[in-house]
Amino acid sequence: KPVREILFRVAIRNQIELLMVANQILQLPVSTKIRMMQVNKGFDEADNEIVKLINKDDLLVTADIPLASDAINKGAIVIN
Repeated sequence: KPVREILFRVAIRNQIELLMVANQILQLPVSTKIRMMQVNKGFDEADNEIVKLINKDDLLVTADIPLASDAINKGAIVIN
């Protein structure tokens, strides 16, 4: 949760688009730069959607090694 709070602050302060992808509703601050995409519950549903949407030079924060690998293969920047 602390990482999430940092991401929210950075997105708002720097006017950077932030997309949170999850299979459940997340509490987000009110901002035009922060949005949430809810996917179906199920194995790797969120991961698959992230891989589908991620682009070169996008930043992904994850501890999921297979997801990180897929994102790097698409040219994204990944941190844990």
